[in-house]
Amino acid sequence: MPPNAPSSLALIAGRLEGDIRSRSLRAGDRYLSVADAATMIGVSTATANRAMDILVQKRLLVRQQGRGTFVGEAAGAPSASRVRTVFVLLMEDQEGVGPYALVEAFIPAIRHRMGNVNLQVSFIPARRSIDYLSELIVTAQKSGQLAGVVPISCPREIYRYLDDSGVPTVVVGSLCPDQQHIASLDSDSHAIGSLLARHLVSKGHRRMGLIVTGEGRPGDHAFFDGISNELTAADLPHNALTVRIFPRDFDAFRAQVFELLSQPERPTGIICSIARLVGPVQSIADELGLRVPQDLDVVFHGVPNNPREASLVHVETKLAVKEIAKTLAEMLHRVVEGETLEEPHVVVPVLLHGSDANGAAR
Repeated sequence: MPPNAPSSLALIAGRLEGDIRSRSLRAGDRYLSVADAATMIGVSTATANRAMDILVQKRLLVRQQGRGTFVGEAAGAPSASRVRTVFVLLMEDQEGVGPYALVEAFIPAIRHRMGNVNLQVSFIPARRSIDYLSELIVTAQKSGQLAGVVPISCPREIYRYLDDSGVPTVVVGSLCPDQQHIASLDSDSHAIGSLLARHLVSKGHRRMGLIVTGEGRPGDHAFFDGISNELTAADLPHNALTVRIFPRDFDAFRAQVFELLSQPERPTGIICSIARLVGPVQSIADELGLRVPQDLDVVFHGVPNNPREASLVHVETKLAVKEIAKTLAEMLHRVVEGETLEEPHVVVPVLLHGSDANGAAR
């Protein structure tokens, strides 16, 4: 695979490769057209075409002018043993914002722990999500290829379906109180909110803005509780925090943030729930002539996307992504084997980072 291939494109190519492997296609077998591949994955034809180009370079696909696309020689003969597949589930609106670093690190970790299993990333559509998931899971169960499932930050109904279906599952994200019997791995959302709010309070901010996406999941609630507890401890009034909740509509997002930062009594500190929100906030601040962080202190949760963001105070996990992926792989292996987990709900600790993080690691 080209070393400069974007993570999202590499994952899409991996999904196509997983399709070839799971169907035990041989060299010379006809494969999907670009349009069919795009429909199967749920991406544009241009994106599907680029992903298929990656597989052409790997000799997993061959394109023949006027005839179509065929499986290449690198696919080889199918193994006599049944292909086992671990499905990683992401909601389609997470494309571009999902934890791709964890997914990519999970691939070698799960293969190391569970042997030569196939790993398939599937994006679940927001509409008729259970119908889509049911077809995916039932087909895999009937073929005997289903090894386990790792849903990442999916809605409650996704977890409920997997639980009711008896599918070996480890959730990456937060669970509702009545779903605690499902194994999970998540970062410490309460600590994230607490650390970010405590930092802004320590810098003397008395008017703050919280910008989040409209998920409304237990982890989001814990994140908000952490912020609220810090503001209460600082004896700040109820209007010290202005909350703006957005769907992933960045046109609406920009308009609302522009309005918020244009107010006479605007917030002087902004908490962003995910890293992707930081760039637009910085851009709007630039338009309004506000210097970051001198005039507007922006803090966030996540991994910085560029050097400018890296200079801001933010919260990341204490563990490296590879270590988290290794833990996740071990949990899934034990769940698949029917073993009891000593720690069914792993909470990954977090740490404040940045050039002004009050003595935290930089």
